[in-house]
Amino acid sequence: MMEIQKLKILQPNLRRKVREIAHSIDPEILVYDHSSCATASIATTIYNNPSFDTLPHWSTPDGYDFDNCAGFCLPKQLAVCKQRTEAKSEVLEIARNVLDKIGHNDKSILISEHQPNTLLVNNGILTFQELITVMRETGWRVDNLPNREGMMYRLNGAFETDLHTDINKLKGLIKVGQQWYLFVDGNIDGTYNNVNTLRFSRSATRTRIPHIYNTQILSGEMVSELATFMASESLRPEEIQRIEKEITEILNK
Repeated sequence: MMEIQKLKILQPNLRRKVREIAHSIDPEILVYDHSSCATASIATTIYNNPSFDTLPHWSTPDGYDFDNCAGFCLPKQLAVCKQRTEAKSEVLEIARNVLDKIGHNDKSILISEHQPNTLLVNNGILTFQELITVMRETGWRVDNLPNREGMMYRLNGAFETDLHTDINKLKGLIKVGQQWYLFVDGNIDGTYNNVNTLRFSRSATRTRIPHIYNTQILSGEMVSELATFMASESLRPEEIQRIEKEITEILNK
């Protein structure tokens, strides 16, 4: 049976309760959701050294979360973090310098087309610790955009170590723009729509994987519609044809 990882997560309702208790003792007290937010606010408001949250909690895969931040953060600090959303040139320059220093001078940096304020390391196979280093320096989220070789290397570890299944269950993967789509043989982790397979694959590769498709329930009649959906960012005929060809090859294996 697959071993489920345990994560230390403070639920939002518990955070709210802590804040309510603190305010009942002193209405002026500030209780931050994250230590990095508190550290930035202290530097900005007390030491007059404007500092952004080095782990940008205001940025989520679906957009910004400044409305939530406003519930506990000071306006002066909010303004500093909001300014960081527009600092594209500065962020790219800092990221370039950091990558050079940690030995990845051969890797280029892209801004994600799908996730706000997220940098992608092109052909990247950076470790989690290396990605965190870049993120702390830039104040933007950072992920890999691996090539096929890098994806297979990381996915092999995820399938064997985290999912306890053979990598041969991965029937294929297709890159579309700045995203990867995976195709697997069956329901390989016992969850609906291979939810854990998706979670572990994203964690291992540190890249954007919108969906995992089960080849056992895909038919030839579905290929054209699926390819059009996967190419929805561009809808270029040649891109749709390429994806159709690659899906067909995967199904015919």
